[in-house]
Amino acid sequence: MPTTCNYYVTLRCNQRCTFCNIPHTNNGSPSREPTMEQVESNLRDLKRLGVFVLDVTGGEPLLYRNLVEMLALAKKMRFMTSVTTNGMLYPKLAEQLLGKVDALLFSIDSTDADEHDRIRATKSFHIALEALAVARKLRQSLYISHVVTNESFGKVDEMIRFAKDQGAIL
Repeated sequence: MPTTCNYYVTLRCNQRCTFCNIPHTNNGSPSREPTMEQVESNLRDLKRLGVFVLDVTGGEPLLYRNLVEMLALAKKMRFMTSVTTNGMLYPKLAEQLLGKVDALLFSIDSTDADEHDRIRATKSFHIALEALAVARKLRQSLYISHVVTNESFGKVDEMIRFAKDQGAIL
């Protein structure tokens, strides 16, 4: 019986990470994202299947226009919810997401700002740190999602220390 569903709500993203194929897809259009009617039907089906953890992801799920409503419905249906985000939009949506997300996973690829920004192809390390600070202030359960590559493999211990310093779990 499945316990977790990774629900891809969008293929749109505001970053162009070097390791990711999502920005290179041709179907990252808001018109291809699920309507709330589809979400509600999907969540009912997932409940019937025995799923109890709903991991909302993408692309960048904070770009999905129905995210707050979706998460509110998921909590009403008693799902445990997680959202994986690059954090760029989180400070603006933090208050709306409060109480709807059990685990926030922030994607951070290096403890070095320049390296993180190179991997993400956007100047975003400082925004990710701001997002972590906002989440800490709101007492959100924090996680850091770190893609381990051949290049970053030797720096995992450094990332573990960084996560701990941020009050997050890696």
